[in-house]
Amino acid sequence: MLGQDFPDYEYIIIDGVSTDNTVLLVKQYGEKIAKFISEPDTGIYDAMNKGIKLAEGQYLLFLNAGDTLLHENVLAIAAKQLAGHKVDVFFGQIVRLNRQTGKATINQQTAYLNKLTLLANQPQHPASFIGRDAFAKVGLYDTTLRICGDYEWFLRAFLRYKCSYRYYDLLCSVFSLGGISTTDGYVHEETKIVREKYYSKFWLFIYAHGFLYWQTCKLSIFGARLLRLFKKI
Repeated sequence: MLGQDFPDYEYIIIDGVSTDNTVLLVKQYGEKIAKFISEPDTGIYDAMNKGIKLAEGQYLLFLNAGDTLLHENVLAIAAKQLAGHKVDVFFGQIVRLNRQTGKATINQQTAYLNKLTLLANQPQHPASFIGRDAFAKVGLYDTTLRICGDYEWFLRAFLRYKCSYRYYDLLCSVFSLGGISTTDGYVHEETKIVREKYYSKFWLFIYAHGFLYWQTCKLSIFGARLLRLFKKI
């Protein structure tokens, strides 16, 4: 973060009284950090809400511990794109990194957001620049959620408040796998809770059966091609 070549940003750190070297690092780079809070919180979204209230810039980008910006030009590129296109949410792509295996994959992000695509593909939080005015309009993150608070916020923003957005094909951040947000059991349960809040049973039925139908179609197409191949032999 501190290596960005774009100077007009404020670096805010919200720490939940961690026992690692966070406080020492903040003291070491104190002049480059705009604001720092170290106090108990109820979870990551409580901490993010504190950061929103402290922020003075036009757009906010959230990085959890372990996440990093991909290169030193990310903020400069985002600022250039936003200069002529004021939107509520500007988002790009992330790289998912398993630090244990060293395997990295690019998350496939859809550029179009509507009720159907948001069922399965939301903007990736570590690659989303969210307008401070958007939080004033939509509200803060739901602190009753442990993992899917950003998903709930995006659904609220786009489905209920019709927020504007723009996708740009920019690899923004490296997202480290292995944290609470990648715990399958928690993710599945909270995602279900959030979807049921914004989607009717009809939409959930379409999503579940549409996904199965798509998988079946792929297998059927593969099977048909395989059968034609054998007939030629």
